[in-house]
Amino acid sequence: MTRDKIRKYRRQIEKLRRKGGVSWKEMVSLARKIGRVPDTSRGKEPTYTSIHLPRSRPITIPHHEKDLTPGVKSNVLDDLERDLDELEAIEIGSQNRRYSGHGGNGNGQ
Repeated sequence: MTRDKIRKYRRQIEKLRRKGGVSWKEMVSLARKIGRVPDTSRGKEPTYTSIHLPRSRPITIPHHEKDLTPGVKSNVLDDLERDLDELEAIEIGSQNRRYSGHGGNGNGQ
């Protein structure tokens, strides 16, 4: 994921934090953009796992008619923000390797 997309998704998270009520559909939409997919092998509530970060913990986003409670909203956004932190670290590491000469012709040049 590019740094520009990561910045874009961070802005979306901040917008949702400031917004009063957030529906599960809005939260799932953002989770999918960040690389979360449904995992039907877990429990009663809908759970989403990361395709980019297989070791990250699953996120549960309840599908209720009403908006998510402030606590659930905050927890899910924190988890998504953590995903972005890890994806950004991977992207930075990838760029550093690219620019430091690693992976070229084998002699460091």
